Amino acid sequence: MEQNILKVGAGKTHLKSLNQENTDKTTKKITEQIIKEYLKCDTYKLLDVHGGILRYSEGLKDKFYNNKVIAVGDSVSAINPRGGEGIRYAMQSANLACVYIDEYLVKGTTNFDNYRKKWRRRKLFKWRLSEVSSQRMYSKYTDIQIENRVQFFYENFSTDVLIDSLFNFKYNQVVLRFFQLIRLKIEFAFKKDRF
Repeated sequence: MEQNILKVGAGKTHLKSLNQENTDKTTKKITEQIIKEYLKCDTYKLLDVHGGILRYSEGLKDKFYNNKVIAVGDSVSAINPRGGEGIRYAMQSANLACVYIDEYLVKGTTNFDNYRKKWRRRKLFKWRLSEVSSQRMYSKYTDIQIENRVQFFYENFSTDVLIDSLFNFKYNQVVLRFFQLIRLKIEFAFKKDRF
């Protein structure tokens, strides 16, 4: 990204949240709300609007190859379920697919089953953890509860640790703070409030 240019986005899932009536807005309105409330930016120039419907297959069960067409990126659900980010995984899946495409071009091998198996072996466990986490986050908690959690992570973790957890599936630091989170939940329970 160029200096002073920020990519801001929003997405919706098919999951219903606890306060669906408050979150059932268009993604454009959600993005505008992010800019206004979180970035606190009153004047900005909108450079681009794009997007569309994305079909996601839980557990990476997509078809990776059919009739000399090989799928990569969004077409094989290579999207981080929690963060919604996908370009990194599109590039990784394309890089892996290239190994098998090269094999096809050099040796004439048309079996791309190993491409799917290798991708799933590399990603499935972390993807499932992320799917469970996102389903819990987006269907169980209200916006206020999500804000409480974001505040907790903001106060207790560096930006690098948050990015590693959200986008790189590295949970080492987060696991260490798990007990702090439990303590906070207990404190909120005594206040008869939900964290």
